[in-house]
Amino acid sequence: YTSWNFTNASMSENRFTCTFTANDTAGNTNTSTVTFTIDRTVPLSSWNSETTTTGNISQDYILLNCSLTDTNADTRGYYNGSANVTAWTGNDGANYWANMTGLSDSDYSGLYCWINDSAGHYNQTSTKSWTVDTTAPASFSYVSPTEADNANMSQDYYYVNVTFTELHPDTCLLDDGTTNVTMTRIGTNCYYNKTSQSEATYTYHVYANDTAGNLGVSTARTVTLDTTAPASFNYVSPTEADNANVSQDYYYVNITFTESHPDTCLLYNGSVNVTMSRTGSNCYYNMTGQADGTYTYNVYANDTAGNLGASTARTVTLDTTNPLMTTVYPVDGSYLDTTSLSAVGSASDTHADSITTNCTFFGSNLGNYTSWN
Repeated sequence: YTSWNFTNASMSENRFTCTFTANDTAGNTNTSTVTFTIDRTVPLSSWNSETTTTGNISQDYILLNCSLTDTNADTRGYYNGSANVTAWTGNDGANYWANMTGLSDSDYSGLYCWINDSAGHYNQTSTKSWTVDTTAPASFSYVSPTEADNANMSQDYYYVNVTFTELHPDTCLLDDGTTNVTMTRIGTNCYYNKTSQSEATYTYHVYANDTAGNLGVSTARTVTLDTTAPASFNYVSPTEADNANVSQDYYYVNITFTESHPDTCLLYNGSVNVTMSRTGSNCYYNMTGQADGTYTYNVYANDTAGNLGASTARTVTLDTTNPLMTTVYPVDGSYLDTTSLSAVGSASDTHADSITTNCTFFGSNLGNYTSWN
């Protein structure tokens, strides 16, 4: 038995076939042929631009596309976040792609492509990560100090504060039908104070998106800003004239005013407040069963925003009592020997006006006299 060896210290990378021959002194020979490949090169691996952009994505699939090349490639595969997979959707010999479909909303981290060759060399791409998020922000809820829907307020601002559910919130916009403004956001809470607003009715929504681009929207809410109190009060018929003196036990108050959002009218006579009937911006009330006296009253009207306006005062006197009257001379039923008459008597009343006489002579009217000493 004779051992042998052959050394070539400058072998290039290539495929070689070598034949080795041995003979003996009798002239017998034998050969051995071997084929082998010299491969000192590590495979190349890189991501292609067709790969889905990393980050939060609003889709249920991720496309992996890699360049995996080697002269003596053995196996090409990819790591899907939980296992190595060697089945690809397709390839062109150098570029390999796999479409991971039907993904649930979740984080997919540390994915890469890899290749090994027949010489045992291995290489892989850098890792990439995605978050699949196909769910839009939802469950919007207006919270304090947001004004109630259809609120009417005596102020020049309205505050919007809303919460919602979302794992990856990004931006909130307040849309009042005319302009969009970016709200302040802390987590899943967005808020904004719309200041210096004109008197008007505003209907708004809140839009929220997430980092994957999914968009959600709140329900609409309406608020009215009203800083103007009821005004231009006007007493109308059958309201008694100011300072009227009437022989009745009631006084009727009927008044109009200007106001876009009227609420309640109160009649105040210095002692009590009573709620008046209202139709639009017309309020009325009949104060019945009143004692004789002088009454001075105002009408107060407020609107649904709480602004309060007041009318001018009006005065009315109720007087249902007859004057007291006494005739001293001539005595009733007396006979007088005279050509002139000087009647004497007394009359009294809280609101005395005039005394009038009327005399008849055997059925003839002698006239009315109102001039008295």
